Amino acid sequence: MTRRKNQTGPLESGLLLTLSLIMLYVSSELLIRVSKDMAGYAGWSREAMGAVLISLSTALPEVFTGAISSLRGVPQVGVGTLLGSTVVVTTLVPSLLVLVKGKIFTRGTLGSREALASLVSTALAISLLMSGMLNRYTGVMLVFAYTGYVYVIARGEALDSLNPPVRAEKKKIAVVLTILAVSSILIYVSASYSISASLELASFFKIPEFLVGVLILGIGVELPEIIISLLSSAQGEKGMALGSIVGSNTAKALLGLGLMGALGGDLILPLNLAVGLSAFFAFVSPTLLYWFMKRGGDLTALDAVPLIMLYAFYVALII
Repeated sequence: MTRRKNQTGPLESGLLLTLSLIMLYVSSELLIRVSKDMAGYAGWSREAMGAVLISLSTALPEVFTGAISSLRGVPQVGVGTLLGSTVVVTTLVPSLLVLVKGKIFTRGTLGSREALASLVSTALAISLLMSGMLNRYTGVMLVFAYTGYVYVIARGEALDSLNPPVRAEKKKIAVVLTILAVSSILIYVSASYSISASLELASFFKIPEFLVGVLILGIGVELPEIIISLLSSAQGEKGMALGSIVGSNTAKALLGLGLMGALGGDLILPLNLAVGLSAFFAFVSPTLLYWFMKRGGDLTALDAVPLIMLYAFYVALII
């Protein structure tokens, strides 16, 4: 990569990246809070709220990052971010949750079924990406698949008489919807600036854009997921925390990569070692998490250790 004459220095780019990631965190936190209000108005369970509303909220930074990078003609950053964050959210996040809060019961209303949906979604999206078949048509197909996933969960919640909807004033609903729109715009803006700063840093230090997405944005955009999982668990909502983890991964695979294909057209990546390793680990990590959730009724510290080791091994190989 050649450095442009009007390129900002590493200090300015680093500061811009830091500020944009902070904005990602704050705006995502705001979006998550109002999502809880919307879940109450709809009468959804805590697990379903985590699997759909909160997971979508925390996945929006990665989804927007992928969409923007695709529109700008640098899909390497978006794909790197989506694949890198997939490994993070299915290894580091549940491991931290277990190590900080102890074992987590995985046989709730949704449980391992949502982990299976996450695994299948990831496998489908990565298969299309690596085979060169991710384009406008298959991208739209993935987006519709995510819509179907949300519909199935929403349909099940509508038939659940144990969680009746809360009657809220129209004024309150209008305020919540306004905050949802504003926070979504803030997430879009911060994702856009994070891409610009990352590309500047990649150009200055001659780092491939894909590695910037994997190692910097892949972790940075997962801060909301990490914090929300710990906070919700601290409040006794471990099922909601686990639901948000697997639901977030489903949103990344179907909605994130789907929008990249739908907006950017044919998505062809160079088949180098970094891309291949990231795709491999992005499939292995949700597979391992699903196996841990399926074979027992709890996630324990014994499960967290191999998940952390898997992420450390991935980073070592990428670097």
